[in-house]
Amino acid sequence: MHFRQTVILLIVLAIMLFVSRVIAETIQVPYDLRIIRGVNANGNIDGSRDNTDWSYYPHQINDDDNYVIDFDGISGCGRIPHHEDYNVGAEDFTIECLVKLESWPEGAYDTRIISKVVSNEHYIAIMVTVDDHELVFAGRGGNVEWVVYGPGLELNQWYHIAGIRDRNQFILMLNGEEVNSGVTDDVGDVNNEQSWGIGYFDDGEDSRYYTDGCFDEVRFWNSARSTEEIAINAWQELDDPAEENLMGYWQFNEGISNRFADLSQTGNDGALNGDFEWIEAEWDPNEVAAEKFSIPPIYSLSQPFPNPFNSTTNIRFTLPGSDWVSLKLFDPTGRELTTLVNGFMGAGKHAISWNGRDFNSGVYFVKLMTSQGVSERSVVLVR
Repeated sequence: MHFRQTVILLIVLAIMLFVSRVIAETIQVPYDLRIIRGVNANGNIDGSRDNTDWSYYPHQINDDDNYVIDFDGISGCGRIPHHEDYNVGAEDFTIECLVKLESWPEGAYDTRIISKVVSNEHYIAIMVTVDDHELVFAGRGGNVEWVVYGPGLELNQWYHIAGIRDRNQFILMLNGEEVNSGVTDDVGDVNNEQSWGIGYFDDGEDSRYYTDGCFDEVRFWNSARSTEEIAINAWQELDDPAEENLMGYWQFNEGISNRFADLSQTGNDGALNGDFEWIEAEWDPNEVAAEKFSIPPIYSLSQPFPNPFNSTTNIRFTLPGSDWVSLKLFDPTGRELTTLVNGFMGAGKHAISWNGRDFNSGVYFVKLMTSQGVSERSVVLVR
């Protein structure tokens, strides 16, 4: 009798274990029942998070749908732990993301989109000023600091934003268009071991400001992407996450879980904190909606492409209105070499080809002069 009871009990336990496993594999835990454990349980954002045990974060992928992450502006944010592949030092890099802001924070100087800040001496940040709603790409490496301002953004509108460091040149792009750039006398080392923060700003004085908005398609490259490369993939998911120089690619397509996967070769997953919600994307990654996301043309001189080049390069610029245009080529001493354009041109985008067959290898400077101002770009001819 005792043996029979033991056998029955073991059978019942085995059935219960099987049923519990089936339930665990088929039922998805809803967002408001998620559990965040470890040092992140208090929801604070500080240096102690660098000691997070990332194994605590369950990771699930939903391959059928396209999701974005929506932060509430009160406590929701994302964090990507530091990785040695992000130490670009004084070398080139590119950072991209899709964002839709839903309200402006009170008491903050800016709405932080993405940043990697350890001190005022070493940081990278893309933000929007609260007062004027201007897009800003800023950073500092030692004594070298840059701040590039872009146009004002509107609430409840999706934008693709990219910040590029190309040697000592800093380029800000919006919706696949270059909107502004700046040049510094030197390059600075931006290395720091702080995490990437998505959607929050810590002023270093016990005040933290969170971004109310949606995020998607965050990418980090350890190279200067060309404006053409940025424009082509601005509203597309990347076909090859293992692409060379792609050191971080977070698609936010999980749809569940408090962890978001890094699909790049680095494989450095991030974690979500505070109040957030997975929602289906409002934009189709397989369709480019250029008209919906277009912005009025502004005066700009884009980086020549290709650059460096060995035969012909294209020099592109945008005019907000009809204007007299002078486009000239200079050598490093400031000596004028040739005139590429000297005449009246209409509003819109223009591209001028320069064939360097009659010039020696070296660095040259293209200068655009209109009633809107004077802009200059460097281009390298390689034989």
